[in-house]
Amino acid sequence: VSEHDPDPRGMTVLDADGDSVGTVRELWLDAPEMVFRYLEVDLGSRTALVPMTFCRITRDSVKVHALLAHQWADVPALRAPGEITLDEEERIA
Repeated sequence: VSEHDPDPRGMTVLDADGDSVGTVRELWLDAPEMVFRYLEVDLGSRTALVPMTFCRITRDSVKVHALLAHQWADVPALRAPGEITLDEEERIA
């Protein structure tokens, strides 16, 4: 993360209504492209990946306009922590 940009790790994630749904745990980087692809969000009982294109990062929170709080339960989980398959990427997107 550039020193000029806010680091979202540890920030509260808000749904489309502004309700808190979790906390950003980690950023997922597409190394060959050198671009952040996903935010890993701690939902309490599990984690979920959210495409960066769904996120608006401010100085103190991350807003996900595409999802409401009850919809987060339907975000697909990964089979293996720390890696994502092409099939999983398509389901998440």
